[in-house]
Amino acid sequence: MLLMLGGCSNSSSNNAEQQSNGASLFSDSEAVNERFGTLTARELSPQVDEPTRSALVRSLNNFSFDVHRAVSSGAPNEGSVESGYSAAVALAFASAATGGNTYNSLITLLGIDALPEDDVHAALNELALQLESRTNDDLVLRTANRIFVKPGLDLQTGFLDTATVDFGAPVTEADFSGAPEEVASEVNGWVSDQTDGFIPTIIDVFDPNTVFALLNAIFLDASWQVEFDTKGNQAFTSIDGSTTNVPSFGGRSTFPVLSQANLTALEIPYGGGELAMLILMPSDLDAFEASLNTDTFDEMIDSLELSDVDITVPNWQLSSELDLMQLLSPYGLPANPWNFERLVNGGTSLEVLARQRARIEVDENGTRAAAVTLVAGNASVPEPLIINRPFFYALRDRTTGTVLFTGRVVSP
Repeated sequence: MLLMLGGCSNSSSNNAEQQSNGASLFSDSEAVNERFGTLTARELSPQVDEPTRSALVRSLNNFSFDVHRAVSSGAPNEGSVESGYSAAVALAFASAATGGNTYNSLITLLGIDALPEDDVHAALNELALQLESRTNDDLVLRTANRIFVKPGLDLQTGFLDTATVDFGAPVTEADFSGAPEEVASEVNGWVSDQTDGFIPTIIDVFDPNTVFALLNAIFLDASWQVEFDTKGNQAFTSIDGSTTNVPSFGGRSTFPVLSQANLTALEIPYGGGELAMLILMPSDLDAFEASLNTDTFDEMIDSLELSDVDITVPNWQLSSELDLMQLLSPYGLPANPWNFERLVNGGTSLEVLARQRARIEVDENGTRAAAVTLVAGNASVPEPLIINRPFFYALRDRTTGTVLFTGRVVSP
């Protein structure tokens, strides 16, 4: 967090303060070095009006439901955990470096195409700051962004300002080409630090042709507002109709609930009451998820009523690794290569890798959940050229153009 908050108005004092606030994370590595240049500090009091704020949250939630549908439809008989929020922030961050059809496709996918870009960035910053402020004695909620760039990359000032001011993302030079494994180790160290080791890694090794890698991390470690007891093994009917006994927890208290013929809803608040787990149990899960959007979701929340009930909830643990390029392609994520005309002076076209790792654990004590989204851009590498059939050859003087020898090879 200090990495994102540290900074002053001038270059030299900015560097000194950020280094004193923990930017020495990579100081022992020759593969990565912090680069601050003339960057200013993150904006800690972004000005956002209510219509923009509401529109952004609506778009983020719709995107989250789309991501969930994409995951569940690909594995209809399996549980899942994903963070549409983390993916959206990472893609919005990446979009600030793109242009043309790439940019238009990204903002349409995220549902932010009707909002001015500067307003979106300010609103994302404000939302992240609000989420980070939820931390209390019973709850830790952390979000963070980071970008690693190829050494000497001539980044455009506009992108540098957006990364620092709106995304709180320190810029770090990383020698992807000379030390891809060491860079991966350092990046994974950042991932582990941001998630308290809950997600230890995001990538094994970087492609040596990587130009940049940006990341978003979100981490939650929260106790329930109500103290629960274990309830031992309780019957749970799976989606295929089979019944098994699973460890469960619960207790009696007052909770927001909704009981209808085809839907049971329960909201369990975490310590402080600002965050909660909403559980929706429909009679037909597939049909329910297919129709889920912000309108139906908000209607269910508005229909919750406080009730004194004894609840029983299963413990669960899930983890996932998602290829966002494959997952979101049907929803409009642009195909490779992407146009990064606002990343570097002169622009560039890059092949993009986008992935997310997520994990959740829920029991009588509370919830631990984390997600890390990585978007990396790699310089295109030509397909290997292999001479493996009979061929003609000519030995020539390149200056005069004179052919000196010719021949053919049919069996070397």
